[in-house]
Amino acid sequence: MARRPGRDETVGANSAPLSAVSEPHLPSGPAGPGHRKRTEQAGPVLLYVASFPYSGSTIFSIALGNSPDVLNIGEANYLENDWQDKKPCYCRKALADCPFWSGAKKLTEAGPGAAGPSLQLEDHSALRFLDSRDLPFLKRLLVSLGVPLTAVFRQEDLRDYASRTASFVTSLSQAFGAWAVVDASKNIRRLEALRLYSDLDIRVIVLKRQAQDLLASRLKRARRRNPRYSPLSAPVYLLWVLYHRFAIRRQTRRMRKEEYLEVTYEELCDTPQALQRRIGNWLGTPVDFGIRGGNVIDTSASHIFTGNVRITKNDAPEKGIRLKKETSSAPSFSALERMVLAVSRRIEI
Repeated sequence: MARRPGRDETVGANSAPLSAVSEPHLPSGPAGPGHRKRTEQAGPVLLYVASFPYSGSTIFSIALGNSPDVLNIGEANYLENDWQDKKPCYCRKALADCPFWSGAKKLTEAGPGAAGPSLQLEDHSALRFLDSRDLPFLKRLLVSLGVPLTAVFRQEDLRDYASRTASFVTSLSQAFGAWAVVDASKNIRRLEALRLYSDLDIRVIVLKRQAQDLLASRLKRARRRNPRYSPLSAPVYLLWVLYHRFAIRRQTRRMRKEEYLEVTYEELCDTPQALQRRIGNWLGTPVDFGIRGGNVIDTSASHIFTGNVRITKNDAPEKGIRLKKETSSAPSFSALERMVLAVSRRIEI
C-alpha cells in the first residue's frame, strides 16, 4: 500500500487557546530535553491506540493524556454516536456544560477556517456509516477479512470521513495547545481510513493483553449483560479473540516499524515507569502517565465520555484509577468455559 513519507519534524504545544474556546484543565510540566517544539509547518501527532477490546485502552489513554501537552479524547470514533448534551463527561458535568466539550463544540460550530469541514458533535451524524456500533455484520466481516475499504464503502464517503476527522483533530490541537491528540478508538477500519485518506501524522500504539485474560473479561461481560448468554457459546468468543488478532496484524504488516509500537497491559500495571520511558524514546519526547502513590493513575484532567463504561461513569474521578491486573480465574466458570480459556493460553497476541 502506498504510504506518505514519515514526518521527522518535532512539535510542541506552546500556543494559547483560541478565544472562542474555554480552556480545559490540561496536565502541565517542565519541558525536558526531548520536549517537542511546534513549528509553523508541522501538524499535530495523532496517537492512535489500536488495541484488543477489554485490554485496558481506556485507562491507557487516560495515562497518555497526562503527558505534557497531550490531549486525550477517548474513543473518538464514537464521539458523535454517543453525544448527548445531557450525557455526563468524566468530570461529572453534562457535556453541554463541560468546559472542554462545550468549548470543542463551539469550535466545530464556528468552523475551523482553513482546516476545512469538521465533525459537528451531534448525535445524528452521517459519519456513522463507518463508526456505527451496529455496523452490518457482512460489512464488518468483509473488512476484517482484508477486503479493501473501497470495496465495502464509497470512496467519497471515506475521503469526507478522513477529512472531517483530520480537521477536528487539528482544530483541537491548535485550540488547546496540544502537540499530540490521543484517539483510543481501537477500530482498525477507522485507522485504515485515516491512513489512506488523511495527512495526519499518525503514530500507532498497539496495546496487547494476554489472550486468556482478554477472553475471561469478555465472558464475564457477556454473563453480566447478556441474559441469553450460555456457556455453550464460549468457543464463539474464542473466535472473537482470533478475529481481532487477525485484524490488528493485517494492519501493522502494512506499516513501517517506526510507525507503530507494541506494548502490553501487563507492562502498564507492573512497570509503568519503564513503559513511560519506552514510549517516550519512541516518540522522542518525555511521557508522564501521572502516576501517584500506590500505582494510581491521576484522572483529574480527564474529559472522556466514550470507552469503558465502568471507568467513564466513575463517581469519584478525583481519586484516580488504581492499576491492577484482573486474572482470568473465576470459580463460577463452567467446565466448557474453563476448557476454552485453557485453549486461549496458546494464542500469541
